[in-house]
Amino acid sequence: FMLCQNFHFWLAVRTGSQVRSTVQALVFRKALKLSPSARNSVNVGEITNFMVLDAEHLLFLFMMLNMCWSAFVQLIGLQCLLIYFIGWPGIIALFLQLFLVVPLSGKFLKAQQVEKTKMMEYTDARVKVINEVLQSTRVMKFYAWEDSFVGKIFDIRKKELEYLFKIAFIKAKTQFVMQGSPMFVVAVVFTLVAYDRGGLSSKDVPDLFTALMIMALIKMPLMFSGWLLAIMAQAKTALSRLGPFLSKDEISPVQPAATKIEHGVVVENATFDWGVILEDMKAKIKAIDAASAPAPAAAVNKE
Repeated sequence: FMLCQNFHFWLAVRTGSQVRSTVQALVFRKALKLSPSARNSVNVGEITNFMVLDAEHLLFLFMMLNMCWSAFVQLIGLQCLLIYFIGWPGIIALFLQLFLVVPLSGKFLKAQQVEKTKMMEYTDARVKVINEVLQSTRVMKFYAWEDSFVGKIFDIRKKELEYLFKIAFIKAKTQFVMQGSPMFVVAVVFTLVAYDRGGLSSKDVPDLFTALMIMALIKMPLMFSGWLLAIMAQAKTALSRLGPFLSKDEISPVQPAATKIEHGVVVENATFDWGVILEDMKAKIKAIDAASAPAPAAAVNKE
C-alpha cells in the first residue's frame, strides 16, 4: 500500500510540475507577443506573479486532485463500518460531518478566496514598484529618491499585510473547525450510543474503541477535503487571473513576401542633410538611389 501511495504521489508531483512549467512558458511567450495596447494594460509585477504564484497554485491543485474521489470513497467505506459497529448513531455522525463541518469549511474558504483576490492586487503593485527600483537604481540614487520609493513600497506592503492577516485569521478558524469537530462528533455519538443501549458497560468497550478508531480515520479525509477546497479556491483565483492575460491581443505576425525580391530596403531620390556646410564640399547628399543588402555596394549620386 505504501509503495503504491508513494508512486501515486510521485506521478502527481511530476504532472503538477509539468503543468507549472507549461503555464510559465505560456505566460513568457505571451508576454513577448503582446500588442502595444495590451502591454500598457499589464505590468511586470503581474507577469512575475503569473509565472511564480499562479503557476505554483496549479501545481498544488494537480498534487491533490485525486483526493476529490479517493476522500469520498474513504468516507463512504469508513461510515459504513461505523454504522455496522454502533448502529444508527453512526448516521448522526455522518450528518454532523457533512452538514456542519463541510459547510462551515466551505464558507471560510470562500471568504479566504475573496481576500486572496484583493491581496493579489497589492502584491502585483508591490512587485511592479520593486522592479522599477531595480531597473532605475542609478537615476533613483542620482536624485536621492530612495526614501520616497521605500515609503511607497512599505505603504503597499502594509495594505498587503492587512489582507494577509485576514487570510491567516480565516485559516485559523478553518483549522479550529477541522480539528475541533471530530471531538464534538465523538462526544455526540457516544452520548447517543449510551442513550440507545440504556447505558454503557464493559461489553460495549470493543465496539466503542473500534468506533473511536474509525472516527479518527474519518478525520484524515475530512482534513484533506478542507485542504483540497482551499487549493481549489486558490487555483480558481489563479485561472481567473491567467485567462484574461492569455486572451489579450498579440502583435500580428509578419507574413513573408509572396515573391522573392532582390533587396529588402530600396531608397530612391532621397535627401540627407546633416546641417553642416564644409568648405570643399557640402554635407548634403541628394538624389540617392540605394539598395540594402544583399547588394555588394550602394549606388550614390551626389550633386
